[in-house]
Amino acid sequence: MSDEEIIQAIYAERGRTNPDGTLVHFSSSASAIQRGVANRFKNELSDALRMLSEEKGKSL
Repeated sequence: MSDEEIIQAIYAERGRTNPDGTLVHFSSSASAIQRGVANRFKNELSDALRMLSEEKGKSL
């Protein structure tokens, strides 16, 4: 499993929803909180993948 696949799997699990659309790991939170968390996860995923790409571009 590549670093990118690991990052994507982590965020897929963090953002996983129940059949009714609520976040599995935040099911007791209000819907407004869940929307904010879901948006944060999308932004964090993009940031993490960008940082990984930048890190891969650096020579050691």
